[in-house]
Amino acid sequence: MQGNRGRSPRRSRRRARRGPRALVAALALLAACAPTIESPEQASYQRDLRDATRAAAQLEHLPHVRAAHVTLSRAVEDPLRVEPPAPSAASVVLVVDDDARAAALADDARAIVLAIAPELPPERVTVLARAEPPPIPWVRVGPFRVAPASRRPLLVAACALLALCAVLGVALALRERSRRGPRILPR
Repeated sequence: MQGNRGRSPRRSRRRARRGPRALVAALALLAACAPTIESPEQASYQRDLRDATRAAAQLEHLPHVRAAHVTLSRAVEDPLRVEPPAPSAASVVLVVDDDARAAALADDARAIVLAIAPELPPERVTVLARAEPPPIPWVRVGPFRVAPASRRPLLVAACALLALCAVLGVALALRERSRRGPRILPR
């Protein structure tokens, strides 16, 4: 008993088995945290994403542009790839104040994208510039904000649900009264 210090032999065997498991878990964690090497596609994707974000930020600073979204996709030369790479392309979506300035802003957007990514062929840069649609007027119905055309159906549905709740309440009250029988009040 002195050698075990009050521990059962079964418990000490269990503890000995836990040691290799903890070592394997620690090695797996270290292997998962090890740095990885980027493939050419990953590096190109990161560069395209960074340049697209930069182009969108510059386009949003143009006058009469409310929002800009840019997608860049450059061809990636990978020596291990068998098929040829997809051709480089760029897409730009501009939300502008009105359609009259859309054509001029589309030319400016194409010039900015080609300045950021000069290896793109100009015919592969697609720009879509549209005016922002007019805002929808909202109508308040209780806690809800709905389109004006939806106001009447929402009110009809709410009144129908309220009437249904009232009918169910009366039906439950009558059923409970008939189940208990008439109640005679003391005089």
